Amino acid sequence: MPKINIVSINVAFAILYGIAFLIDQKTGSAILKNIIGTIYLLFVIPFTVLQTINIRDRSKIETYFLMLVFFFSVYVPLYYFLNRYLAFAISIQNIVIVNTCIFIASLITISIRRLPIRNYSIPSIRFEKIKQEAFVIGALLAYAGLHTLNYHFYGFIPEWDSYGDLIRINQGLETGFIQQNYRGFFATSAQIISVFSGINPYSVFSVIFIALQSTLILSIRVILGRYAIQAKSLEVLAYIAALSIPVINMEIDMVRPQNVFIILFPIFLIFASRFLAEKHIPSAIAAVIITTVGINYHEFFIFPFFISLSWIGFVIMRKTYQTQNKKDKTIFALILALCFLLIVILSKEIPFISGTIAIAEKIATQILDISSWRPWFLGRYASDGEALQMGWPGFGGALKYYAYYLSPFLAAILGTLVFLAIKSASFRRDPLIQISIPFLIVFLLFSEIFPRLNYLYLPERFWLLTDIVLVLTAVPILRSLTRNKQGILFVVLLFVFCAIGLGGSIYVTKNKSSLTSPREYSAALWIRTNTPDTSVFISQSANGPMIKFFAERTMIPIEPEYFLSEKIIEQSPENEIKKLQDSLDKEYKKVSQLTEKFTGNEISFFDFSDSIQERKIAIKKKNETIEQWTKAIDQPKYIVYSYDKFDTIYNEREWWRRANFYGADIEKFNRTYPLVYHDGGVYIWKVR
Repeated sequence: MPKINIVSINVAFAILYGIAFLIDQKTGSAILKNIIGTIYLLFVIPFTVLQTINIRDRSKIETYFLMLVFFFSVYVPLYYFLNRYLAFAISIQNIVIVNTCIFIASLITISIRRLPIRNYSIPSIRFEKIKQEAFVIGALLAYAGLHTLNYHFYGFIPEWDSYGDLIRINQGLETGFIQQNYRGFFATSAQIISVFSGINPYSVFSVIFIALQSTLILSIRVILGRYAIQAKSLEVLAYIAALSIPVINMEIDMVRPQNVFIILFPIFLIFASRFLAEKHIPSAIAAVIITTVGINYHEFFIFPFFISLSWIGFVIMRKTYQTQNKKDKTIFALILALCFLLIVILSKEIPFISGTIAIAEKIATQILDISSWRPWFLGRYASDGEALQMGWPGFGGALKYYAYYLSPFLAAILGTLVFLAIKSASFRRDPLIQISIPFLIVFLLFSEIFPRLNYLYLPERFWLLTDIVLVLTAVPILRSLTRNKQGILFVVLLFVFCAIGLGGSIYVTKNKSSLTSPREYSAALWIRTNTPDTSVFISQSANGPMIKFFAERTMIPIEPEYFLSEKIIEQSPENEIKKLQDSLDKEYKKVSQLTEKFTGNEISFFDFSDSIQERKIAIKKKNETIEQWTKAIDQPKYIVYSYDKFDTIYNEREWWRRANFYGADIEKFNRTYPLVYHDGGVYIWKVR
């Protein structure tokens, strides 16, 4: 069997990539470049770096996890800072330079540390190995099949957040530079993959990122191995459970910065629990890197960051308290006081600390308003501002809510976990349970408790986080249950719950559809072909992806009355810009007034911070709107209205109807403007 090492692997892939690049240039066929480029970035370079770290007793799956940690938590941040602060463009040439430097640095490190360059046998496909891992392979194939089916039902990426990111990434591809700082690592990762592999960003989102989110399945395999689960029924149940959670299935397809959390959070739990169990230092380092760097992917990484920090502090405090050495206790008390003092001093200087404190104060203030408590908030609530009104009225609505966001299976697992945690001390000492319980407490606070106490911020998202934890903790719970006959019957019931959840996932996916229907997509292609590049469009807000991404045209904001009134409303771009400029001047005056109040100690830092942030967002939105209306001056203008927006389960939501001008009188447009396109429920008029 021939042997390979990191030198031969890197040289081979460098040559293969060069060949693939030339084939793409000469023939226009990028398939080989797509494959080689992706493997090179996500596997070869990370694997090369791992050879410099002598980590023993790591499984193949853990090695794969470390590769992902390196790419997302080291490689991407490195390139982000090179791009932002050294004007180092994201291009094929520069990525090759970075990869070469990493390769050379790895060889030098290996030489300095006097580590052997390990030779590896080229793995052969054996039936015994396939049979041994048949269930996890089957689970991965089922995962791929399920999300392929979802894509068949959607037709397109189903959430509008994704399209805003895609537009900015496409702009970055044209310039070679990252177009945003906020959650900047996410755009950087997609841009790097797209540039080097030649895969367009849309496919990076809908193929690469969806494939990478299978870490949840692989994490289950690691946990099954740790607990030495022999019962095939439990193994099958654990995998089916991961595929049967409706909200997880849906969110995986809605690729946005949050999805990097879905990739890395299971990995964090795997490494954190291993550290607790074995005091395995490399696992702890990997977990810390994930939580620290992850904050620039998505704010949800704050939770593992603070929980990990709190855990470390608790362990240190416990050990110090248990010691009999008074000197150690005194030193620790002084260090603790110093840390507290530094936090107080730096709270105004470091945005991360000041922001966290401000949020904590806001939560406390709103909770203390007892008159606003809503023990039953599901009937109607604003999930993310007043524009996004949600509602699950009545008992039936509550059942739908928890069936979708929790699922029958995880509801049973959560109840069982609470029971076992109260009853069994040995269960509480389980490392995976120990690391999971703090997360479950925090996530349930935000999803169930705080919304009832007047602080409500995206409780549905926190159910997603809760579900990821519960899916992994299901393995030790199931192991505990199968020790008696009653437990076995309960496992059978759990299989039924999984079937219900899986059926529910498919039902929701089929009926939800995506933001852009097939007819709307055809209309977008017509727009791109038959209208000038400078054209501007007036339409429903949910047609943003259709017009801005697929049609590549400018969309200008419009008041609901434009569609809902009985008469034609003529709007002048110049007048709209003037009104916006006046409004913008008022916002700047408010900023000046707030600054004066803060410097005069009339308002607290927290109030000042909150208000400034609100003004900042308002100013940004108004500037963007001014830019959109500026583009509309003396340019061809079109109106688009689609009844397809109401052929979805979103139509049950009042905010969706309101945002998409439900009940619009389109006859007034037919009487006034020429109808230039009509397909089913999709209409396009040209404004004279």
